[in-house]
Amino acid sequence: ISIKPFKDLKKHIEKNIHICEKDSGRIIYQNNNWLVNYPLYRMHKVLYEHVDDNNFDNEIAKELFEKVLKTSTTAYEAYYNVAIMEPFKQLIYLKKALGINITYIDAWLGLARYEISRDNFAMAQDYLSNAYYIDQNDFRYYYYQGLIYKSQDDYPTAAMYFKKCLKLNPNCVEAQKELNL
Repeated sequence: ISIKPFKDLKKHIEKNIHICEKDSGRIIYQNNNWLVNYPLYRMHKVLYEHVDDNNFDNEIAKELFEKVLKTSTTAYEAYYNVAIMEPFKQLIYLKKALGINITYIDAWLGLARYEISRDNFAMAQDYLSNAYYIDQNDFRYYYYQGLIYKSQDDYPTAAMYFKKCLKLNPNCVEAQKELNL
């Protein structure tokens, strides 16, 4: 399946892939001639990753994610992606994603980001501690910790976290900006 143009992808999904059964949070698809064990929300994630693409229609992605949620209540990645795309649903949908998969680190980090944006740093650190427990080598954990310490005017500690972030992911532009690199 080609992801360009996106409208053709949407037509392909709707025309050729039919949901035939659900199994432990994964959706099984069946085309006329073949069975594909591939979650629909993964395809939608591919769409979401191209939001900044000039050819991308954000409404198509929202529509596809909502379709997944109507079909499967266990599609935690779809809840996460809708939360990112629609800020007014962010808190509820991130928590729904975690209700389905408590070890989904993207949702813990999303909740931390949400609380940081509200200047609720204590709650953000609680969410970050869960993310750290799941994967202590996720660069985003260190980036968000850096933001928290920066907002509390603890610049040396913030710099330490931003440097750790860059050690794990040298391409993290946000951390580079924070360190003025």
